[in-house]
Amino acid sequence: MKNLFQRSVLIALLVTGIFRNAAESDLVQGKDAVSQQSIEWESQMAEDYFQLAEWQDMVKQSIFTELVGKYQCEGEDSFQLIDTCLFQDSKGNHFELYLIKYRDRLAKDPTWGIFYSGILVDYDQNTSEVLFKEEKDNKLGSLGGEFYDMQAADLDGNGEEDIIILLGEHKFQGDEYWLPYLYCLVGLQKEGKFQFIDCNKERWLDEILFKLYKDKEEDENWKVQNILESLKEHFNNTKSDKETDNEKTLEDYILQKEEIIAKRIDHRSLFMSREVLWEYLYVNEDNQIRKIMVCAEDGEPGFAPVGQISVYVYDYQTEEAEKQIVPDIYEDICDEYGFSTEIELENLIYEDQNGDGKKDIAITVVATNGEKGKDKKQSEYKIVYYGGSCQQNDMKIFTKVSVTEIKDK
Repeated sequence: MKNLFQRSVLIALLVTGIFRNAAESDLVQGKDAVSQQSIEWESQMAEDYFQLAEWQDMVKQSIFTELVGKYQCEGEDSFQLIDTCLFQDSKGNHFELYLIKYRDRLAKDPTWGIFYSGILVDYDQNTSEVLFKEEKDNKLGSLGGEFYDMQAADLDGNGEEDIIILLGEHKFQGDEYWLPYLYCLVGLQKEGKFQFIDCNKERWLDEILFKLYKDKEEDENWKVQNILESLKEHFNNTKSDKETDNEKTLEDYILQKEEIIAKRIDHRSLFMSREVLWEYLYVNEDNQIRKIMVCAEDGEPGFAPVGQISVYVYDYQTEEAEKQIVPDIYEDICDEYGFSTEIELENLIYEDQNGDGKKDIAITVVATNGEKGKDKKQSEYKIVYYGGSCQQNDMKIFTKVSVTEIKDK
């Protein structure tokens, strides 16, 4: 296989040199000085060219036959060599991808499926391997087996050529109906290995293809070249986004984590709304970034207290939250004042309240029954969350709570 390829390359170089010499000769002698020697050269060039083309076809057919015999699976037949594509890796090694179309009489669904496989030939190492059978792996089939184009190009800018293949009329196995459309398979090369993506999994790729198949009458222009710049632009933008992500600050990290934690709380909680009133970032003894958060929550009548002031602890590394101990006073207020009770935070102090050296949270809460005039009722409470520790759960940092009603200001 390797010797055949090298012979083809030598013939190609020979013919290229012949063309170059003939062109230089014509320039010297002029248009009207065509000699018998130049005629003989032209005849020789034509003969060498057709010999080269014949040799190339023979080499490819020989390699194709060898590959089919090596990789054919049970039930597969009607093999056709559709196209080949030469490319290099970052180390300068030469490869050629053989795109082969075939049928599979054992395919259960769709029984009419026409499939493609890509077999990679390494001419430097004289080896080959099946690079993809993406359609079969993803239960895809082609009705007409159309092939439009295949090209090698560095899409992601890593210095290694990627493979772009355009096929036609694919559908998921088992679909009752199908619509003709363009199918694109992209093989991204990294350190000599390929990872394949297709337009069924990548929405952005399908949107790029829409430029080609939106007008069915222009299917003659279904070529890689017509979407190549859009593909490169996508990967360039993706690379820029990653670079921007690497430049993000601690604040960006925290905001992203808080969105995740907040969603988890919302899924678990019976409260309908949550308003942050106070927060404090700190690093614990294990160097974990955490936050203490005091917020006002409103619940659904009959399922949770109408309103209360709650204390949470966020752990950004584990993306978890722990609601601290909640006093019973809010349920008592709701029972006494009814569902229209309003709970407000009037004051907050974060410091040691009992002299044990640990910081506590002391808040003043005002509860109003929502009525006006003589029916208006209001009460005020001092609630203290005492700092402590819990062996079973280190996110429980407030282990006791006290409630004192403030009757006289």
